[in-house]
Amino acid sequence: MKLTALQSTRIVIAQSVLVSFTDLDYRRYVDACAASSPILRRLPPTRFALTSPHLQHHSTSPLLTLSSTMASPQSEGHIPQTPDGSTPRPLSGSSATTWKQGQLKRAGIDERIRVLEVGLSAWQSYRNSALPVASLPPEILTAIFLYVTETDAPFANKYLGGLRPRGSLGWIKVTHVCRGWRQVALRTPLLWRNIVQLQAGGTEMMLQRAARVLLRVIVDINPRRFRSQLALLQKPTSRLQVLALRMFPKSGSSVALVPHTWLRNAQDSMRHLSLDSVYCDWGWLRFPAMVHLELSYPGSIERQADIKHLPTVSMLASALATMPNLQTLSLRNAISPRSLSKDSTNPVIRTPLPNLSWLDINMGMELCTLLLRHLAIPHEADIGIFSSDVEPDIQHLTAQLDELQDYLVTFQSHAAPAFYLTIACHEWRAEVHARGPAAGSFEGVFCIDNPYAEGMTALLHRLPLVDADYLELGPFHFNTPSLPDWDQIFGTINLKLRKACTVKIDLGGRCNGLEPSHDVLLALLERGPQMMPLLETLVICIIFLNDMPDRESFRGRLDAFACASSLKTIEVHTDAYTRESMTRTGYMDGVRPEVRYVVSEE
Repeated sequence: MKLTALQSTRIVIAQSVLVSFTDLDYRRYVDACAASSPILRRLPPTRFALTSPHLQHHSTSPLLTLSSTMASPQSEGHIPQTPDGSTPRPLSGSSATTWKQGQLKRAGIDERIRVLEVGLSAWQSYRNSALPVASLPPEILTAIFLYVTETDAPFANKYLGGLRPRGSLGWIKVTHVCRGWRQVALRTPLLWRNIVQLQAGGTEMMLQRAARVLLRVIVDINPRRFRSQLALLQKPTSRLQVLALRMFPKSGSSVALVPHTWLRNAQDSMRHLSLDSVYCDWGWLRFPAMVHLELSYPGSIERQADIKHLPTVSMLASALATMPNLQTLSLRNAISPRSLSKDSTNPVIRTPLPNLSWLDINMGMELCTLLLRHLAIPHEADIGIFSSDVEPDIQHLTAQLDELQDYLVTFQSHAAPAFYLTIACHEWRAEVHARGPAAGSFEGVFCIDNPYAEGMTALLHRLPLVDADYLELGPFHFNTPSLPDWDQIFGTINLKLRKACTVKIDLGGRCNGLEPSHDVLLALLERGPQMMPLLETLVICIIFLNDMPDRESFRGRLDAFACASSLKTIEVHTDAYTRESMTRTGYMDGVRPEVRYVVSEE
């Protein structure tokens, strides 16, 4: 019998296929043959079983004799089962005779597997429901999840110091624990309000699940993707409650400027705003609900493109006037240098900030002083001022201290019945701390450079030393071989401590090669008891015995002071080793006031 071309092709394929192939190997082989042959690509689905009567009649190939041995109940559509009839065992051969039949059969098996997996998942869920943790009500789970959102925030991959830590899902991992927890989390939009920058659509997913709750957005701005990052938040802008934008990295030629139209949509809802190297136009913005405002910029801004986007003092004061609920204000180099020539140094009306509880200013002395003259700060507020001038000027320091003097004097009366004042200095930086038992405090860091004596004289002269109930002086470390003459300084300012009951002198020991100034202790005793009529306790803090002045000089001035004063106690704060040294050498032997040692544990 003469074979047709179609039958001949079928014989070639049948003889080329090993019947011992698995279903997967068989399918891959046939697909490869069909793809490589133009003739086979045009053929309809073909039977490849070796039991074809045409092949048995016209072929003597030994391969064809295997067809009878491969026949099994599986080839007749029978699904093998285990003795309990529940689980099919793996098929050892292909029972399909055409591609289409094979596909249908695999689809049936896949469906059976899917049904079994669904059933297994249901049993696992039923088992999990019997665990003790599953008995927690959704309200308790929600409260726990809300706590976790504040302690374990998700973040994407980011570069930090040359390293790239792996991103983390943070609290979102609770949605992967079980179906019940996931359902609780997905049904609680409040959990998704803390929006962060995530990859692979994670930010969009958080925005979607947050529904219509007020949002807290914390994003590191990439200069190259600044506009796309803002566009992502364009729609929910009216629901922004907290917005923190930080330029990272901060290098680059582009300026990150948030359009005022974008921020105006959030004026009614915005309560917390933090911008780090990100600019905005304050002339158009009003935030009546604002509680916390933080603006931070590099200290060495030189490009005009950056400087022109910084607000002037009057512009920022106008914006602050629309924030009656403002409680915390932090400004770091956030004022344009143009203010020195454009803004008045004596404004007619100061901007009131009635609810302000914390003010933190870090900028040059002139700008800081100008800003303080435009603000009315409550005396209950905590104030921190850091003057960042690289080359300080005594004139500017005096102007700044004059501006702060009225505040400190009034603060002292508010701090009654106890006013604590601390003064220290390290190299070019003088630090002043003032506090009392009532609310409010003051912390100032002022730049003083050579001559140190002139800077310290200006500083001490404008501080309310006379009203201090508790005064702490030191430690004083100066980066110069010629230390200030404390006798001259105290004489120039006519030091009087009329209310001081306790005076603490911290000699501090040596620090980074800088010598302690124990002359301040001798100069204080030289002032005499008439300048400190209420003094009862003198506290001396030392690290090593040789931090103290010469014993003869110290004992001479102390004895003269103690004879006519109300001094009752001298407390020496030191460690056990120095206390032993002082006892062994008899440094304090014969001192009239009672000597107490307070030994630190360090």
